[in-house]
Amino acid sequence: MRQRRERGPLRSPLSLSDLAAHRVGELDAPQVERLEEHFFACASCARRLDVAEGVQAGIASAVREGGVSSSVTGEIVEHLAALGVRLRTYRVARREGHMIPAASRGR
Repeated sequence: MRQRRERGPLRSPLSLSDLAAHRVGELDAPQVERLEEHFFACASCARRLDVAEGVQAGIASAVREGGVSSSVTGEIVEHLAALGVRLRTYRVARREGHMIPAASRGR
């Protein structure tokens, strides 16, 4: 959990790391309350939060719909599979210094 100062006003605009920590639930209850009070008082930061949430939702939707592909480690694949996430994995073969997809299998 991130450590934050508990006293004094929050600086505007809030940093992207503050917005992200709030969005992904890394803050404890007093930190969340302090940030949310700031969002109610600061229209600029409230708009930034809305934009950040919209971007996150768009990315999540694109990934769910298969519009985004990526490479991840085996540990991440195992973790996601343990969480029940459906995955499509591809074995990759090396040829002349390039990575190319080989046979695919669904999970």
